[in-house]
Amino acid sequence: MDQARQAYAHLAALPDAAAVIPADKLALRRAELAGMFGDSADAESAYQELARLDPHHAGAREALAGFALARHDHAGAVAKLEEVLRLLPRDAVASLTDTRQRLGESYLALGNLVAARESLEMALASDSERSGVLESLVETYQRLGLQREAAATCERLARKLDDPHKKAEVLYRRGEILRVALGDLDGANDAYLRSSDMDPSFAPTLARLVSYYWERGDLSNLAEVGSGLMRTAARPLPGEPDLPFLVAVAAILAGKEEELVSSALAEVRFEVDPVARRLGELVRLSYKPAAPTVPASGGSESGARKLPDERGIFEKLDAVLATMRTATPLQFEADLCAAALRGVLGDPADVGLALLAAHLQQRCGRLALARAARGLALFLEPDLVLKGSIESLGGDNLPLPAAWSPTVAEHPLCHGPLRRVLRALAPALAEIPRAGALPSKGRRSSPRPRLSSASCATN
Repeated sequence: MDQARQAYAHLAALPDAAAVIPADKLALRRAELAGMFGDSADAESAYQELARLDPHHAGAREALAGFALARHDHAGAVAKLEEVLRLLPRDAVASLTDTRQRLGESYLALGNLVAARESLEMALASDSERSGVLESLVETYQRLGLQREAAATCERLARKLDDPHKKAEVLYRRGEILRVALGDLDGANDAYLRSSDMDPSFAPTLARLVSYYWERGDLSNLAEVGSGLMRTAARPLPGEPDLPFLVAVAAILAGKEEELVSSALAEVRFEVDPVARRLGELVRLSYKPAAPTVPASGGSESGARKLPDERGIFEKLDAVLATMRTATPLQFEADLCAAALRGVLGDPADVGLALLAAHLQQRCGRLALARAARGLALFLEPDLVLKGSIESLGGDNLPLPAAWSPTVAEHPLCHGPLRRVLRALAPALAEIPRAGALPSKGRRSSPRPRLSSASCATN
């Protein structure tokens, strides 16, 4: 073979070589032999000579497009592939389809999305079984902003693929498009669940399912997928930053093995505000109607929400806090108590945070704040039925004798008629009788006196 190559090279150098072999045939032989020996430069040079000699030789231009793609010269490849399309006969369907696919992929690499879409859709119309064309079309549609078309193409691609892992990847991608670009959470969760069925160890899907089961209060299935994620996923974990915390809470409340709880807690970043927000969500979920769920692969048979069971939600919170105490800083619960109160002040309409704040304040012995937070929760949800220690916090706050002291009842900057009015109102607001001795500490005062306009005027 090497001798043949040398002979053709020697022949090409002769001035009368065309008398022995046609120039285009000589160029083709030299190109083929150079390609066989891996000499890309010599092969490309010979194909260029062939293309010059024969303006209708589609194979030469196709080969030159391949050399251009090998060095990432997509513009050069597009020029040659367009020539190939013009030269190929209309009945060469397979070759036309191959060329259109390569042309579409080159246009995509150049960012010419409209031309890429046109070439790829024509290739797909010729051969609907080409998974490579479908993959390129998904990216093209996404970059064009055609998210519904991208999601539909992912579905079509998943049906064509045989490899379960690749199916899982494509279904996960469909879920991300539906969730992020289209806001279709139900469709996205369906795609994630199907992805998990295809490959139960695919970490990005498991991370999304952790959030899916958390939002539905299905802690048993959450612990199941979380266990698989903690065992198999590379670090850092995909998904939400507080994913290990969600897995730890689910494992504690679902009664999973201590090894899972410990491994999850070891990766938790204990930041009080995110933790308070998640625990508030847990409380809110316990008072929310159950949402139907689909069991995780290998999980429990029933997808029914597991909150609440025979234990009340506040008993569960105590169990979570007791387990967390082994892995958190000494002042973490006090900081968490303050964070829950900050959350209530930031969003007074969040019933879960209000109940969490009430429970934590009660644990810290601040019964007045606990009653206030509980009252806010009952104002937001009048039909709540509370159980446990939070139910027996008592009624109104006990009167404080200090409320009648001059430093409290009279502001130094308040003078004139306003001071007289406030002096009359202060005892009523503090539940202290207007006349007589101050109530003893811890004893309820008599009912508030009615303030008449006459009493206000005389003070």
